[in-house]
Amino acid sequence: MFKTFSRVLAPLLVLAIAIPIMAQEKQKPGKRKQPAEKGRQQVQVLPRQLLEGLELSAEQKAKLEAIAKEMRAPLVEARKALGDILTDEQKAAREAAMKAAKEAGKKPQEAQKAAEEALKLTPEQKEKMTKVRQKMAELEKTIRSKVMDVLTPEQRAAVEEKMKARRDEAKKTQKGKKAAEK
Repeated sequence: MFKTFSRVLAPLLVLAIAIPIMAQEKQKPGKRKQPAEKGRQQVQVLPRQLLEGLELSAEQKAKLEAIAKEMRAPLVEARKALGDILTDEQKAAREAAMKAAKEAGKKPQEAQKAAEEALKLTPEQKEKMTKVRQKMAELEKTIRSKVMDVLTPEQRAAVEEKMKARRDEAKKTQKGKKAAEK
């Protein structure tokens, strides 16, 4: 009985100690994350902006971490497939366009559009990109669904409110662009 008890209690104690320490590390000002090692992609699996400000229990944090671990590999694979579609010249053109757009003070969506225009994709590449992006959208939908299943009804309501605010902001941006084009 003691062995079973210690097998359950030990991981819980580790989590109980590690989570507050990780939270303190996040709150330290001036502490920046190290860039990803060369060749290793950093992938944000969980929608951190949507989860920000929620009071998550240790159990919820553990479940969310498990979701992140489960979904990281498929997301990395999809992003790699997206990058494999482009030639080296297209990748260089995309980087140059992104850099120029950022230096010009363009918003991220505008910079992304400028980068895509610089790619000059072939019809075959466009078709492959569409398929990979659909796969990524499916993965993101699965992640959102799994995350929402972990949250309490109150937390879900808060996240849904944040998502609605993001959609409303995106609509305003789109309307502003259309008005400027006229």
